[in-house]
Amino acid sequence: MVQLLPESKTTMLGLVGVAFLLVAAQNDGWATKPHVFFLMMDDVGSADVGWTDPSVLTPTLTALANDGVMLSAMYTWHWCAPSRTSFLTGRYAPRHGYETGGDGPDATGSISVAPLRFPLLPQALKGAGYRTIMTGKYHLGYATHAHLPENRGFDQYLGYLTGAEDHYTHIKSPVKACPTRDLWRGGNDIASGPANESKFFPMYSTFIWTDFLVSQIEQAATANDSASLFVYAAYQNAHDPLEVPEKYFNLYKDQGAGSGLCAWENMKSTGGFTCSDDNGVGGSDCFCNRLMVKAMVSALDDGMKNVTQALKSAGFWESIVFVAMGDNGGPSFLGHSNTPLRGGKLNLFEGGIRPACFVYSPLLPPAVRGTWFHGMAHETDWFETFAFLAGISSPPGPPGNTSRDGVNLWPALRSSSATHRTEVLIADWVLRVGDYKLVAGADQFFAPPERNRSLWYDGWLRDCMLGSNGGWMTPPADPTSTQTVCPIDAYTRPPKSPGPTYRNWRCPEDAGPGRVVNQSIDLWLCSVPCSPETPCLYNLASDPYEHTDVAAGNPAVVAEMMQRLTALQATYVQPETLTDNGRFCAVAATRGGFLGPWLD
Repeated sequence: MVQLLPESKTTMLGLVGVAFLLVAAQNDGWATKPHVFFLMMDDVGSADVGWTDPSVLTPTLTALANDGVMLSAMYTWHWCAPSRTSFLTGRYAPRHGYETGGDGPDATGSISVAPLRFPLLPQALKGAGYRTIMTGKYHLGYATHAHLPENRGFDQYLGYLTGAEDHYTHIKSPVKACPTRDLWRGGNDIASGPANESKFFPMYSTFIWTDFLVSQIEQAATANDSASLFVYAAYQNAHDPLEVPEKYFNLYKDQGAGSGLCAWENMKSTGGFTCSDDNGVGGSDCFCNRLMVKAMVSALDDGMKNVTQALKSAGFWESIVFVAMGDNGGPSFLGHSNTPLRGGKLNLFEGGIRPACFVYSPLLPPAVRGTWFHGMAHETDWFETFAFLAGISSPPGPPGNTSRDGVNLWPALRSSSATHRTEVLIADWVLRVGDYKLVAGADQFFAPPERNRSLWYDGWLRDCMLGSNGGWMTPPADPTSTQTVCPIDAYTRPPKSPGPTYRNWRCPEDAGPGRVVNQSIDLWLCSVPCSPETPCLYNLASDPYEHTDVAAGNPAVVAEMMQRLTALQATYVQPETLTDNGRFCAVAATRGGFLGPWLD
């Protein structure tokens, strides 16, 4: 297993980067603009891939990673939509305002969208002469036609607009009580609308995205222009539902796939296995579902084999910059792994915000290929990096809401000694500076204070939040817990049989008449262990797996980091919402049951 921790011994505050003014002549002297291929792997954690866990069969991606630069501290948001918006806008999530990530109108009639006032990366690259292609998961909002990917910089798009759907039927869970299909196509030479060809129903989504990319690459190779490619491949794997063609599951027969609890016929119709605590893992981190995740990543890797071959056949490979990155840490409550980091998707520990990531390119010097970069990086850095590669003059904006947050990563990738970041804003109330990580809350800055309290006890910080066997942030003893291995939510999950004294009432102030909350663990969680008033502090150099809160012993560090966090919070952006017109289901019906824009 590789070392998944930074090696820096930097101690305190430094700003995010150096002044950024780029011109084409600085691009290391290559004659043409490189082709850029960005693979966004859905929910793929730091140990969900073959280059960190050899039991995961990813021969294509592992070979590229081992011949490229692997990044151990690439920070992302802790879940899908805000993370993808940060990548595409080059802005921290609190500074683009799309932290809720709506899939449609919510119960109050409010619609969340990624603000149009922030240009996306493909818009910038199109201005530099790039051909821009996207496939797969969009998740930036689709309430109006202006918000669609084909109207935000992508020349060609085929994918799904929401955050999750069935991999075969492409049915989205009911929005406003009407189940819909989610498969959309748009581009320069076609009308935007549902991709309703019969061949797609059923067809495994990984195969759809791969076929589309191969076709687009072949078309680009025969085009009468010299445009470089920017491809954003936002594959659905390995997001739930856990579904995969059986042939990929069978790759893991020597690890138990296809027999016993993991017999193929035991799979649920909605994907994955019903897990049992007697399999030696416990909770939803089921051994069988772990094999399902591995198989889904193998299917993704198989798709990349075909795509990389198409890039080579088209003559694009010698000037490729190929990046693969998870959008957040893997949800270990669904069989993913971020070992040895603490936590996973939906929480703010390192396992939830440092997914698998590597860069491969023939343009990287031989001396750095096959090495690890342990310095801090952030997904917003890709905007500035790709702008540099495209020769775009892009000075930083002035302080405040007009500037982006990324730092050009290319110099650091070319030389492991190059200076990069010393600061990363991880979440609204979470900041890393040097070796120190400050956790002062769990929710959005603009959310009501009670939300921050609720996120400690209702499960958003689940997935090894409390560790196992008393490890990490040791809470008061919980005599009702029998979990022995990293529980999914052992202390906070809702009970199967509500009762007047059971802790499903969560906190004393929520209990109501005749209901008692008296478990020591609940009282501890309800106290909001890490808050603006009592922030937690971790030294990631000496304690990379976040066992020990050292805030009490470092009051000056806490004060300085809180001061910096307060300054950043002054630049946060209020979420942008639209008002529902009540026509979501009616408009979907006019499209034959396919979702899409419904406000215009």
